Amino acid sequence: MVLRTRAQWWGVTLDAPGDVRELARFYSRLLDWELFADDTGDSASVAPSKDAGYNLGFQAEAHHVRPVWPAQPGRAQMSMHLEIQVDDLDEAVAHAVSVGAEIAAHQPQATVRVMLDPPGTRSASTSTTRTAPHPPGPRLRSPPIPTSEPAPRRRLQTRTLFGPRHPPQEPAPMHRSRLSTLLIDTPAEQATAGTAFWSAALGVPALSPPGEPQFATLHGGVPGLVVAVQSVDAAARFHVDIETDDVAAEVARLTGLGAVEMSTWQGCRTLQVPGGHLLCVIPVHSDPEAFSRLARTW
Repeated sequence: MVLRTRAQWWGVTLDAPGDVRELARFYSRLLDWELFADDTGDSASVAPSKDAGYNLGFQAEAHHVRPVWPAQPGRAQMSMHLEIQVDDLDEAVAHAVSVGAEIAAHQPQATVRVMLDPPGTRSASTSTTRTAPHPPGPRLRSPPIPTSEPAPRRRLQTRTLFGPRHPPQEPAPMHRSRLSTLLIDTPAEQATAGTAFWSAALGVPALSPPGEPQFATLHGGVPGLVVAVQSVDAAARFHVDIETDDVAAEVARLTGLGAVEMSTWQGCRTLQVPGGHLLCVIPVHSDPEAFSRLARTW
């Protein structure tokens, strides 16, 4: 294939019957790109320049089956199309017609013009989409692969891209979080008995962190999680902690899912989730390597 000489390049190659140089000349005029062809008519390419790194290629295929447009049951369907994004739809259509394109009879959208390229080859369309985030060149998408009967033309949508008219939107900031802690909340008068039970049930020791006698941590009770019995002045319950590198963003994410914020205490924010359970959103407290390995990015 012509231009397939760079170390890195990309493109799409269209199969067509006969001498593909005429088809390449059409797209060269349509896109105002340079034409590159061999002497046999078996292959050709168009590109903004020989050093662009991308091209639109054409290759002779004697048994090529051309699909119908619009699609019909039992007939070959289009396998791909190109789109050309333009600033002025009428002007672009006039230009396409002037270089040999035809306006298709079927037009499914008011803001798009489906156009057929010269008979026996392919088709093109122009779109009124006004902005684009990248420099001139075809943008591609791939519908189903053609199947059987030949047809007079193939639909090809192309967009000529003239650069953004509106500034691109900033991507939403990301944060990370993970379920880190399972807390077995136990009424204070039963905390000692509860701790002894869970230590024996899970087969792990119960240890109170220095300065936090209300907690009894059950190390290794559940792999990957901190499990602890917590003495509380409330009814028995379970609750979980989610640790995160952005507490505000995680609270916003969870309230967007239906949770309701109940209180804030020492940087921890307590939410009630659908179903009535409590959940605390806390800053990262686990080992940084473990957090990076286990957390999800949102």
